[in-house]
Amino acid sequence: MKNPLFTRKISPLDKLYLVFSTIMTTLLGLVLPFSILIIFDRILPNQSTHSLMLLFGIILTAIFLDYQLKRQEEHLVSVIMKRFESQLTNRVFMAICSANIERFNRLEMGEYLERIATIPDIKQFFGGESIKAMINGGTSAITILIIFLINMWAGIALILASTILLIAARYLAKRRVEILSQRSDIEGLTNSKIIEIVSNPLDIKSRTMEYRVESVMVEMISERETQSIAYERLESSFNLTLNLIQQLSVAIVVVLCARAVINLEISQGVMAAVILLTNRYFAPYQQVMRTLSRWRVNQLNITRIAELLALESARTLPQSHLSPQAPISSQVSCSAQNQNREQTLTPSNTDTLFAGKQPIAAITVNNTAYVPNQLTLATGYIHLLTGPSGSGKSHLLRCLTRDTHDDCFQIEVNQQAFESIEYTTWRNHIIKVDKNTSLVEGSIIDNLTCFQSHLNNAAFALCENLAIKDKINGLKNGFYTQISSQSQLPFSRQVLFALLIVRALLSNKSVLMIDDIDMVYDEKFGRLLLACIAPKSNNFICIIVSNKLGQLDTRLVKHKFDKKVAA
Repeated sequence: MKNPLFTRKISPLDKLYLVFSTIMTTLLGLVLPFSILIIFDRILPNQSTHSLMLLFGIILTAIFLDYQLKRQEEHLVSVIMKRFESQLTNRVFMAICSANIERFNRLEMGEYLERIATIPDIKQFFGGESIKAMINGGTSAITILIIFLINMWAGIALILASTILLIAARYLAKRRVEILSQRSDIEGLTNSKIIEIVSNPLDIKSRTMEYRVESVMVEMISERETQSIAYERLESSFNLTLNLIQQLSVAIVVVLCARAVINLEISQGVMAAVILLTNRYFAPYQQVMRTLSRWRVNQLNITRIAELLALESARTLPQSHLSPQAPISSQVSCSAQNQNREQTLTPSNTDTLFAGKQPIAAITVNNTAYVPNQLTLATGYIHLLTGPSGSGKSHLLRCLTRDTHDDCFQIEVNQQAFESIEYTTWRNHIIKVDKNTSLVEGSIIDNLTCFQSHLNNAAFALCENLAIKDKINGLKNGFYTQISSQSQLPFSRQVLFALLIVRALLSNKSVLMIDDIDMVYDEKFGRLLLACIAPKSNNFICIIVSNKLGQLDTRLVKHKFDKKVAA
């Protein structure tokens, strides 16, 4: 199974072992049937007890070797599965962490969970079942060839039975894909609704929406169960078909061999060997057919996982050489201007754009959507965006972080085209603090320093400058208090906002954006915040959206937004 974004790789040594295992498994599997043949045709007529014991020893040795070989196969399969799952899980995790936010928001949270939940199935299939199917496929082919050489009609009967099973498996694979596509969609939406309910039980109660939510969930779960039952029926019907074909095949082989014995074409020992080989043939062949019937389903799962890997911005352009301390300058134009600019961004132009290693000097924004029509956001200043609600302040920040896109903006970075900067590279140079920013699982100090202990003293100093150090120390475990998504934060929203700003300052990014600060504003906090940021602003571009901070410091570079635009 191959996909442009990833493939399952098996080393040449492992492939060699798989070939060896296939051959040895087949040979060891022939010991018992041919031993029975010898017992019927040679040992019983001659009543040779010593030969029987010798043959019994050979059978036990073959069983032991087959057991050891199977153990090695299981070990190999487990190693491949572990390697496959760890690589795939890590790639999915990294793709989501560095995802283009605009792409990420196209799916519901439950849809992501539903797709990630298929990783163990993919691991089991491509790391285990498909490898076993390779071995069993070779074993089945050799077994049916031997049966055909012993008795042609028995071999033909098994070939016909195998063909019927192959057709059934391919039909089942097609039907599974059709049902699974519908099932996965409704599963994702149902999971999203469950997450929403579990996350906001108090909101639902406060709006007295319990009955409405219940009715929606009952309908969604009913549809999901309908799809699940249809899927399970397919699996059940295929298993019945496998058992039916096996029983009919064995019955036909017994009749054909019995007629051959009656006609003195083969001996009773050969008949017993063929029947045993037939029974032995169907076990591995059924596993191959089950694997084949699930092939398209897992191919669909691979495609859905590949869509998660594709969330990461395509690296079609060279990496920016901007240093971590290098801020940027930006401009924005309408769609026609953007198209003209994209046509001029040839690979050679792009190489020139990132040839320099100078830090980000300024962000220049030109637009036709709101006032001011142009603003320059330079390093060394604290830029304050003011204006009435809905005038485009937060919308501009979302465009600068690339959380959204507006064709009427023209952004340049150090007089370089904004679109020429690879998405992940740009995100690594900026940080934004707003009402949606949150802390992660871990201690408070680990949240501030991002698990870099050498920054602890700097974090303590910044917290003291913002007058929150004593509040954190007042907690039972101080800065080592654990933050959990399942428990309420042990401090106020203003303290949370201050902690997020400390984390942003310690991140040493080139562009710092702060929004929604008016939600926790008071005059003391505003003065402390400006006093904390001002000494460090020479090293980065600071952009703050607020209608209140401007009253505290006349040295702020103010950009007043007047014209309302839809965000």
